[in-house]
Amino acid sequence: MKALSSMLFLGCMLVLAALISDVRPALGQSEGGCPIPEGVTPSPAPSVTAKEVEADPNKLEEFALLVRDESNRVTQLVTNLSEASYAGCVLRQEGEPWHYGSTYIASVIPVLTTDADGNPTPGGRVFFHAKDMTFGGRRLKDSVFLDIATAAVLSPSPSPPFFLKPDGGPLMGIPGYAVGYISQNVGPTILLVGLDLNESHLVQETVDLGRPAITARDVVDRRTLKAFVHEAAAYFEPINASGDLDVASKAKIAFRDPNGPWRAGPVYLFVMLDTGYTIFHGAFPDRFELQIPTTTLRDAVTDELILEKIIKVAKANPEGGFVEYHFDNPEDPNDDARTPKVTYVVQITRDFPGPDGTTVPVSTIIGAGIYGDPVPQESAVAAADWLARFGRAAASQAVDMIGGRLSSTSPGKSQLKIAGRTLNLDDYRSSDGQAAGFTASAHVPDFWDDAEGTFRSLSARDLLLGSSFQLTSMSGESGMGGGAAIWGQAAHTAFDTGNNVSWDGSVTTGMLGADYTWGKVLAGLAVSHSIGDGGFEAAADVKSEMESSLTSVHPYFRVTLAEGMSAWGVAGYGTGEMSLKEDDIDKEVETDITMTTGALGVRGDVLSASQTGFMDVAVKSDVLLMRIESDAKDGLAAISAEGNQVRLGVEGFRTIVMEAGGELRPSVELGMRYESGDAEQGTGFEVGGGVRYSNPGSGVSVEVRGRALVASGGDDEYKDWGISGSVRVRPGAMGKGFSLSLAPSWGVVSSGARSLWRQSSVALLTARAESVNAGRLNAEMGYGLRMPGRALLTPYAGVTLLSEGGRDWRMGWRYNLGPSVRLNLEGIRREGIQDRDAPDHGVTLQGTVRW
Repeated sequence: MKALSSMLFLGCMLVLAALISDVRPALGQSEGGCPIPEGVTPSPAPSVTAKEVEADPNKLEEFALLVRDESNRVTQLVTNLSEASYAGCVLRQEGEPWHYGSTYIASVIPVLTTDADGNPTPGGRVFFHAKDMTFGGRRLKDSVFLDIATAAVLSPSPSPPFFLKPDGGPLMGIPGYAVGYISQNVGPTILLVGLDLNESHLVQETVDLGRPAITARDVVDRRTLKAFVHEAAAYFEPINASGDLDVASKAKIAFRDPNGPWRAGPVYLFVMLDTGYTIFHGAFPDRFELQIPTTTLRDAVTDELILEKIIKVAKANPEGGFVEYHFDNPEDPNDDARTPKVTYVVQITRDFPGPDGTTVPVSTIIGAGIYGDPVPQESAVAAADWLARFGRAAASQAVDMIGGRLSSTSPGKSQLKIAGRTLNLDDYRSSDGQAAGFTASAHVPDFWDDAEGTFRSLSARDLLLGSSFQLTSMSGESGMGGGAAIWGQAAHTAFDTGNNVSWDGSVTTGMLGADYTWGKVLAGLAVSHSIGDGGFEAAADVKSEMESSLTSVHPYFRVTLAEGMSAWGVAGYGTGEMSLKEDDIDKEVETDITMTTGALGVRGDVLSASQTGFMDVAVKSDVLLMRIESDAKDGLAAISAEGNQVRLGVEGFRTIVMEAGGELRPSVELGMRYESGDAEQGTGFEVGGGVRYSNPGSGVSVEVRGRALVASGGDDEYKDWGISGSVRVRPGAMGKGFSLSLAPSWGVVSSGARSLWRQSSVALLTARAESVNAGRLNAEMGYGLRMPGRALLTPYAGVTLLSEGGRDWRMGWRYNLGPSVRLNLEGIRREGIQDRDAPDHGVTLQGTVRW
């Protein structure tokens, strides 16, 4: 905000400061609720008061001349708005020495206007009117101003009263006294005393109201309120720069026009000083202007002083700030003083010319307010989108983790998995031969992620999400023997999308479960805790943050229908909290949420090769239903969102034993996923397949695989595909002898047709750019050498070539000290890495110990 561009009517108020301060010695009374600013010494009451004039009209001239004489006697220039506001407050007090009945003070300032032909013509405007502050800035009829100016020039002779008359008409018979003087601050000024200046003396002007981008009618929330106040600042910047009192007066009229852009119902502008004096009020000038309700205007709920809060926030926040309180809405006859209201205010300070060429700092507070403090519409929409995404992600994670437990190939075994490596705690041997180990490296090793098509490093997140445990008292490979089990796992989902708003966020869920198996039936209960955070950006300056937490309980079961075939079900109910935080408008909402879920699924072998005549067929499918709700809170309406998901996966495979030795294994995979509800909707299809030939006798194996995926959501579509092949020559018995592997690939192929099943959302795929189907070639050659004892030393060399130009050169040796201890030392040179000018080198030492 520019220094003083939003100070309302500053030029006019400085005139008022000069005008009233010129009679300051006689305006020092503090009766009637006008606190005296620091440094101001009140003067005695005038020798003739307004009350005495009401009793004896012959004293009107003496009273008026006393005002003039006191003004002329003051020689010190004053530019202190607090002092001027105090003086104006004293002049306004009904029943006080300066205002009693129909005797009050008004002032008129001559201005130069133009006639209908565009010729300059003298005129006048009401600047101060102690009885009706709405007249401030209004233009007088030319005939009325002429009468006032003529009387002021002739006073004090002839003696009053003088009479106003309409244009060319008879005398109106309205007495009053007009006395002119030259203000040292303003120039020609006319004081009116005892004249009932009313609407019939004023011109109904058409003024330029301005064209703000945000009008008072557009103010519906904090964001538009803030923009509205800034628009007012921009409107007044050229006015303040010009110093034209006529233009400033027109702006004052524009700000009060109920049909204009600056006032609409309960939305209006006000300007006040940090002393508490209001120097402009767009809606109720008679009630608030040149008054100081700082010590009386209180919050109906908290009993806090409202203006003190406004002043405190404005002084503490140079860029402006919001103030919350409760106040009666004058536009709503059915509400009361407990109605929530939020006001945006900013304090502006600027140096203005003072006496003798010095400058005086002038500070004002400008603001406007709205009732109800609603959440911005774009934020409410984004909050609903977030809640739907969070609920679907948390529900999907819970179902996937429980489903993984129910489909475990070894549910009767106690296992510990760390970063994807499984340790079988029952026999102290890992199921994949790599239970535990250590790695020391001079360079943190990257690894190729086929799903993403890029290099990445193993992170703490990989460690967390790749780890789980299962402790069970059951025995038997199928888990049919009965017994209890305790298990735990974590899951993480990240999303980055752009529809109506640009979204990024993530949801992490930890789960702990316990179950028991009776023959063909397994039943259990799991408890999960999900946390999520994200942000959305609807425009460059509209950024908000969302956070959610949810704790849920999930009863679940599995029934074995036949050999290799089972059905399962999961239910869930959770409660938690959601928060919406918008720093740009200092708005934060916290509300309670609840979620219910249900899922059913089947998996297992459905057809054998003998039935199909070609392949064995296995299927897995599940259906998920989710509903999540939030309570209405602090201007954010209640939200209800649903999410539905159907997944289907079919796999066909067959093993054919060749007469010449070896075996041939063709396979095909199909996947389908459908999502509906209040978050993104989408449909995806995926197909994959391949054929593998292996001959253990010769150690040769050959494999070709391919896959394709198509996903659509709304008007967006995503596609990716991949194809790969491999030729491997394995060494002889005990790893001795020559080994070779050659594996070219294009695109993403490692996931088969399982990528769609594992996605957090089909629709999120469509927000991605089309996949880059880069080519890649892995080649490695080695030779196994028998060492003393049962040790095996295998020197090897390899290369990875990428179609984008990247290359990895590897060389090292593997040393197996028997079946339990392995060492691997490898050196690597990486060339053509994006954003790196020089090659990258590294050395890795890895050890594995099995027990």
